[in-house]
Amino acid sequence: MTNEPGERPVGGDRLNSARRTLSYVLAVLIGPLVLLLTWSAYRQASLLPALSRTGFEAAERRWQAAGVADYSLEVVVRGRQPATYSVVVRGGQVQTATRNGQPLTQPRTMDTWSVPGMFRTIATDLETVERSAAGDTNAATLLLRARFDPQLGYPARYHRVEAVRVGANPEVSWEVVRYTGPRAEAADGERQR
Repeated sequence: MTNEPGERPVGGDRLNSARRTLSYVLAVLIGPLVLLLTWSAYRQASLLPALSRTGFEAAERRWQAAGVADYSLEVVVRGRQPATYSVVVRGGQVQTATRNGQPLTQPRTMDTWSVPGMFRTIATDLETVERSAAGDTNAATLLLRARFDPQLGYPARYHRVEAVRVGANPEVSWEVVRYTGPRAEAADGERQR
């Protein structure tokens, strides 16, 4: 059956109506889900306290006082380049490190995900914040939040947002999802492994 010029195809109205209905249903179902996920990510980041030089230095002192030389970490990184890092440290030196299960081979990259390496990363960001606050127009504007392990002081969670004038604000966060090593409450001679 052919249509005369100017006529609508048979069943076309029903098909267009079904497509519109499906679009509305998807928008009603997916829209709130996207909103919920965005709100959840924002809420998680905002639960972290703002990072201060004083809090940072106190955490670093706790870590140094604990004298932990042997430990393992698993760190989940979120942001533009999400990854899971696993690090094994013995005698204060990184023995092995992986990114998404693949071995890292560059010592500098391996060390980044040790506790001292994470402290160095945060220290660099804090210096940038301080330079920006002092009027250095070349320094990036950063918003930093962190939570440190209350016993040992290692950076348990860290969130960094670079405030930019145009476009999305680049952000990265990490969370130590597994720490294996001595705990602060054990006596020096009885530390758990």
